[in-house]
Amino acid sequence: MVHQLSLVAEIPQPQYMLSVSTLAAITGMTPEDLSLHVVLLKPKFPFNPEIQAGKVNQIEQYRIRITSSFDSSSGTQQRAQAQAQLESQSIFEFNKNSNDLTSRKWTIQVSEIPSAGRRTVSSQNIYESTIVNTGAHNDLIGYLDELGYSLETEFWIKGVRFYHNDIIIEIYRIYVKSDNISTVIVPIGEKEQDLAKLYKLELLDKTGKFFVKCFVNVERQTGVESITKANKQLDLLKNELSGLIDLEIPDRIAMDSRVNSKIGISNYNISVRKK
Repeated sequence: MVHQLSLVAEIPQPQYMLSVSTLAAITGMTPEDLSLHVVLLKPKFPFNPEIQAGKVNQIEQYRIRITSSFDSSSGTQQRAQAQAQLESQSIFEFNKNSNDLTSRKWTIQVSEIPSAGRRTVSSQNIYESTIVNTGAHNDLIGYLDELGYSLETEFWIKGVRFYHNDIIIEIYRIYVKSDNISTVIVPIGEKEQDLAKLYKLELLDKTGKFFVKCFVNVERQTGVESITKANKQLDLLKNELSGLIDLEIPDRIAMDSRVNSKIGISNYNISVRKK
């Protein structure tokens, strides 16, 4: 488990290059490529307790997300991010012979709703682990099914990443699959081949804006010294970027992954709406 402190922002597409060059100057580094395939899953058997007067439900079911890196056709050129032409296989077309999806390292994650109250940054517990082995048949979907979860939706994140002190800074856009499909031949063994569908990806937000997330992971929620240090670092970065990237606390309700939460799945962990 990690305790994550974060701030977020949105920037319009014309401001992207200036923002990247400014962050490169502040951090003293060339940005890393950020290419993630994100899949959201929901419990197959929802728990619906009987509502009784005077009793509080102590059991909550959460959606989970799995993520992996994917190869993008635009490479790691920072200028290419603004006009990235991406394609990827879909988890909904998963075949255990699909070399691309089965060869990836997937991370499974469960996130609690961020803490309430007056705060200067968002504060959230996140539990995650790497899926090392999905069994003898290399069946990712079968493994998730045994956990009691089924596919709900997927999206892709494309952008760049910086590091500044303990802060991880990500600037990215969110993509979904389009109806434009191409078919490629993929190897599944020394002599065998199979056909795989590649979906052209399109922007979720048609205005082309970028999302910014700045976060620090600390080991424990009770680590007062580490949390105080992380708060100070995020506050200093917020002041340094003020006027170019206006960092704010994300809406905690939009980050609620509980199955019975009021927020729609389309906003789960990808929205940066203002409070």
